[in-house]
Amino acid sequence: MDDKASSAPLRKLLENLSGAGKAIGVLTSGGDAQGMNAAVRAVVRMGIYVGAKVYFIYEGYQGMVDGGTNIVEADWESVSSILQVGGTIIGSARCKAFRTREGRLKAACNLVQLGITNLCVIGGDGSLTGANIFRSEWNGLLEELAQNGKIDKEAVHKYAYLNVVGMVGSIDNDFCGTDMTIGTDSALHRIIEVVDAIMTTAQRYLALVSALACGADWVFLPESPPEEGWEDSMCVKLSENRARKKRLNIIIVAEGAIDTQNKPITSEKIKELVVTQLGYDTRVTILGHVQRGGTPSAFDRILASRMGVEAVIALLEATPETPACVVSLSGNHAVRLPLMECVQMTQDVQKAMDERRFKDAVQLRGRSFEGNLNTYKRLAIKLPDDQIPKSNCNVAVINVGAPAAGMNAAVRSAVRVGIADGHKMLAIYDGFDGFAKGQVNAWKSTLDEYHQAKDEPPLVTSSILNSDSTISFSPRSFEGNLNTYKRLAIKLPDDQIPKSNCNVAVINVGAPAAGMNAAVRSAVRVGIADGHKMLAIYDGFDGFAKGQIKEIGWGDVGGWTGQGGSILGTKRTLPGKNLEEIAAQMRAHNINALLIIGGFEAYLGLLELSAARERHEEFCVPMVMVPATVSNNVPGSDFSIGADTALNTITDAYSSALMLANARESHDEFCVPICVLPATVSNNIPGTDTSLGSDTGLNTIVEVCDCWSQAYGPQAIMLTLLTKFHGNKFKESHDCLQVARRYMYFIQ
Repeated sequence: MDDKASSAPLRKLLENLSGAGKAIGVLTSGGDAQGMNAAVRAVVRMGIYVGAKVYFIYEGYQGMVDGGTNIVEADWESVSSILQVGGTIIGSARCKAFRTREGRLKAACNLVQLGITNLCVIGGDGSLTGANIFRSEWNGLLEELAQNGKIDKEAVHKYAYLNVVGMVGSIDNDFCGTDMTIGTDSALHRIIEVVDAIMTTAQRYLALVSALACGADWVFLPESPPEEGWEDSMCVKLSENRARKKRLNIIIVAEGAIDTQNKPITSEKIKELVVTQLGYDTRVTILGHVQRGGTPSAFDRILASRMGVEAVIALLEATPETPACVVSLSGNHAVRLPLMECVQMTQDVQKAMDERRFKDAVQLRGRSFEGNLNTYKRLAIKLPDDQIPKSNCNVAVINVGAPAAGMNAAVRSAVRVGIADGHKMLAIYDGFDGFAKGQVNAWKSTLDEYHQAKDEPPLVTSSILNSDSTISFSPRSFEGNLNTYKRLAIKLPDDQIPKSNCNVAVINVGAPAAGMNAAVRSAVRVGIADGHKMLAIYDGFDGFAKGQIKEIGWGDVGGWTGQGGSILGTKRTLPGKNLEEIAAQMRAHNINALLIIGGFEAYLGLLELSAARERHEEFCVPMVMVPATVSNNVPGSDFSIGADTALNTITDAYSSALMLANARESHDEFCVPICVLPATVSNNIPGTDTSLGSDTGLNTIVEVCDCWSQAYGPQAIMLTLLTKFHGNKFKESHDCLQVARRYMYFIQ
């Protein structure tokens, strides 16, 4: 998607928002979480961008109560190079004084003295509840301060309302109303790093998701306590695992885990049970604050940045009647929800657990938690074979393309769900090559047991889909291509080219499309070969009106065929507002013909120029448009330049499924349901926001950038990225720069 097009709605929104004369205070409160710094950075820079003053409030509510040097104005550079830093640079502390009216009175006085009437609070439900109480008391606090002579009556009227927006910074992800809280993803990464060889304890949501991610044998959650007799059931399962030569068993215990009688279940209790009944060597590791440490993941950096921007916009749009809101994540979109409604829902979860209404507690936690819990149960708990109805359906699983992190986890899930539904699951080895050679075997029982078999090869992936595919040409096509090549590659001496005294201009209009530069190159060289003087117009119709026009020669377009984007520069601007200026430039440069290469905007621009011929005789010249757009939406054209490249990018990911589907007519064996599960670090599969492996790949890049930034500074990373992509024949120079800029975002 074109970056300018995607950012247009945001730019339009910001044009109507102004922070002039407003002051925003940002604070972090409660336990710290990775990604808080990214949220602080976003609030500061977004606030400054719209013209507001932004203040750091150090040490949370304690700093607000103490005032003085704890409240400091921030500038743009104050938040440079903090994205990769864990914790929070402005500190976080719990404050008993703020729980009293006297403490909130001091805090209000300190804020009013600096004109701060907009508060952005990053913390858990307790911190956000305190902010809402502060907001509801605000006017009364100012009245009391005026009566005590701390502020004047004018200040009471001027700063009469306090706007509050919250962002949930918590590794627990136990706040209702949001899919993910800031810090959760990073904490999950910390847990998975430890869980690979040991037993562990963790927070509630983290316990569940880490159990899913690492394939834990048992998980204890306060919202879903184990059934009566869980001790014997767990020991039986551990014994079965040991009998299958599985020597490592992982048990995850969430903070606050309980049984159905609300009695606590601790890691020490489980260790004692396993040692006493089974005699297995057992280790207990309590992660504690290790979960909060380390650098934030790429997801948390992006999530916090998006939430910070949305929080500032919410503050600027707030009115005295606007209730305090919390910025949440819903379906990968930042949304605003009433703060106290979300807090109440969060408190209702604990109430349901206290009353032993565990099913209600799970439902109150939200669809994401409930879905993860059900998924874990399906993958971790296998019914006895005699209780599984047989479907007489054989389902095969195959990996295709480059290996991606998460592929094995996806295979494991597919196999276990299939077995649970009574299907016979088959493994296809070495991609389609192995499929053709008959490298197909049935899973013995589960993936874990299957991998223990020493006589079986590992499941690998192959990216060879069709090694014998060829390109055929008809004789006429071959002759035409050969003649075209000669015209574009072989230049006659200047004295052998008859001059036409005709000036032809070339312009790119609309969004960049692959092949635009190749089209310009062809036009320029054919024009020169025919004796015309070729002129290049830079930056679309805007550049045309400004006179950004110069002669372009044969050698100037050398090497353009493989370049992506638009070297001439292209914009979506139409010529309608600049017809006078464009006509003047056509006169000045004696342009006798105009070639427009672009998409639908180019088509509309050509119509506007044609319609203006009655008023401007300069436009009464041959004008030709060459469709070049990935959208392929130019009227009168079956296929546009760039559409095929875009289509190839999309269809590469679907090649395997399409080939099998096309083979159904000749092979009845392929007349079965076929499903593609996106697994690629490129994250370029249409119809999905995130592919398996893409998050791991992005985190790897971010980690490398962090290391380079610390050693050499951000500019070194820009050069390294450019060199890296060039070294891998990454020909799209425009895309290369875009990639570099995106990763620069993480480290500046």
